Amino acid sequence: MLDVAVRAGVSKASVSRFIGDDRALLSDAIALRIERAIAELGYRPNQMARGLKRGRTRLIGMLVADIRNPYS
Repeated sequence: MLDVAVRAGVSKASVSRFIGDDRALLSDAIALRIERAIAELGYRPNQMARGLKRGRTRLIGMLVADIRNPYS
């Protein structure tokens, strides 16, 4: 996220707002600069880091008693 912020000439908070739900707080010019920087760098948010921050990972766990048993 820091690389995107540096490339776009904005703060990390602005990049966070763009990626999150607060995009409406940014001006159109800043949003366009961030969008271009994300495309140039090929940035993708880290889902595990996002899950730690929000307290939800959207992962499901499954326990299997015996993986060799075809009926498990």
